[in-house]
Order: sequence, then C-alpha cells, then structure tokens
Amino acid sequence: MKLEKIACFCGLTLPFFTLIILFLSIQMAPSFNWTQNAISDLGMFESSSLLFNSGIIISGFLLMIFSIGLPKMLEIQKISYILLFLSSFFLIVIGIFPLPSPYHIYVSVLFFISFPLCFLTLGLYLYKLKDSFKRKLGTSALTIPSIAVISPVFLLFFNGIAISEIIIVTPGLIWCMSYSFCRLFKKY
Repeated sequence: MKLEKIACFCGLTLPFFTLIILFLSIQMAPSFNWTQNAISDLGMFESSSLLFNSGIIISGFLLMIFSIGLPKMLEIQKISYILLFLSSFFLIVIGIFPLPSPYHIYVSVLFFISFPLCFLTLGLYLYKLKDSFKRKLGTSALTIPSIAVISPVFLLFFNGIAISEIIIVTPGLIWCMSYSFCRLFKKY
C-alpha cells in the first residue's frame, strides 16, 4: 500500500515538475526556439544546462518510481511495465549524457520509441478487459502512440524537433497523472 501511494504521488507530480523545469529552462535560455531547436538543446546551453539536465534526471526517477508501482496498482502485462521502466531509465540517461555527448542521440531515440510503445501495449491490453474503467484507461492510453505517430508532421514545417518532442511526451505524462489521481482518490 505504501509503494502504491508513493508511486501515485510520483505520477501526480511528474507532469507538473517536468513542465515547470522545461519552462524555467526555456526562460534561462533566451536563444531557445521551439521551431529551431530540440528540447535537449536546453541541456547544452550554459545558462540552462544544470537546471534542465538535473530536472530531466529527477523526472526520470519520478517516472521510474511510478513504473515500479504501476503493476501493483493495475494488473498489466510485463511488456508494458518493462517499456515504461526502460523509458524512465532512458530519460535519466538523457540528463546524464546531455548534448553534445555522442550517447545522447541514441538514448533520446530509445526514449522517444519506448515511451509511446509502452502506452500502445498498455492500451491494447486494457482495452480488451471487461471492466469499463480499465477499457477507458486503455482507450486513453492508445491515443498517446497515435499522437506520437502524427507528431513528425511538424518536421515538414520547422527545422527543430522540440514541438514534436513535447507533443509525444505531454499526453503520456498527463495519463500518468490522471491515473494516479484516480487511484489515489479512488475515483473508480
């Protein structure tokens, strides 16, 4: 029960913490441009690197704790849990190896593949269940990879990938927060 509450707290705070760190880092890096940069560029600008990289590492740990508690809160198949755990690990490593580290691009790609893939497997599994709340969770989880597939359209119009990155990540963070809220306050 204690792990469940800690995981829910991490899931609730994850989107707020991550987005606050992101927007504070943007304020500290006036040369950052949503249409010209990647979000990871904030980890390379001298003015924002410490805040951004440490914030990404903490966000990764929040996601990791949520991923560890998720199977105890919601009966899910192992692949979803493993993918979410790996996503959190990759997020931590993104903060440890910021640009221009040669490892950064690899772990970033792995994060942006594993994060929506986790919600695809989770959504497909939950959607098959008879419980109406879990089916709704599954449906909402399935929107995340759908959005991720569409997000590269922005690359046709802009040189940077920051808009695509935020579009991929934000719905997943909101899903974690929403599920944590429902679970913590027994809204189902």
